[in-house]
Amino acid sequence: MIQIPENLEKVFHDNTLNALAMFDNAKEPSTISFDEYQNFYQAKVFLQKFKMDGWLMCRQIWEAVWGETVKDLNIKNREIIYLKTPEDCFDLSSDHNDCSAFIVSYEVNKKYEINLSVALYWQERKLSIYSSINNKDAEFPIMRTSTELTAVKYIADDFSYNVSQYTVSLKKSNTISDADILHFKQFANEIISYFNQHQQEIIK
Repeated sequence: MIQIPENLEKVFHDNTLNALAMFDNAKEPSTISFDEYQNFYQAKVFLQKFKMDGWLMCRQIWEAVWGETVKDLNIKNREIIYLKTPEDCFDLSSDHNDCSAFIVSYEVNKKYEINLSVALYWQERKLSIYSSINNKDAEFPIMRTSTELTAVKYIADDFSYNVSQYTVSLKKSNTISDADILHFKQFANEIISYFNQHQQEIIK
């Protein structure tokens, strides 16, 4: 079980995300009084803690879901080549109408990347997971058609990654349960298994 941080839970419930987003890129007031200075930097501290707590929650979920599964990934190099930072992951000024994604990338055959992610959808207040295979010319998401997974060339107009059909609502619960994690792990295992079996056709 993973606890949703108290300040994230509060923002979800009192719907103050838009206010945080507006403040995310706010500059220090040009006219400063003691109170303005104090309020501005107290808000900055809260915002940084909000971002860090959210990032840590996503990291916990990522490790619970992908951490063991990625050990079964049939690639030579499992070193992380990219990890989205708290500042990038929770850039609320641009993400508050969409989602924040905690992304970890691994190199595949020195040319491709496999990205394993946890996505936090702000407006719908839900969590999901997804992955993609990238190279510098194209992307090859593993997508679900009916009940089967298949690798297809990415088309910009069809923004459909292999997002898990199972999602976790953050509207009512203050935890991500072990059962939720198990559902995500089952999907993650499918993705890794499919990649290992069809690696040559995916990254040819």
